[in-house]
Amino acid sequence: DQVRRSDFGIATLSVLLVALALAGPWGVLAGLSVWLIAHLTARRMVSAFGGLTGDTYGALAEIGEATALLALAAMLRHGLLWL
Repeated sequence: DQVRRSDFGIATLSVLLVALALAGPWGVLAGLSVWLIAHLTARRMVSAFGGLTGDTYGALAEIGEATALLALAAMLRHGLLWL
């Protein structure tokens, strides 16, 4: 089975709602940053390799995690987010 657009939409909405609950609007901004970077990177991987594999999905997960941490750290540093 392949992932349908509706599955992707539900997953994205779920993540953004959790981000909103945990970190407010800045959490949503971090979530959207992760989505944008992951989407652009995945498109580049598809054009370079002809598709996505387990290794590329793993790389996307690590890139997404690093993006979220950098976004939240920047927000924390500039006083937009507090613990």
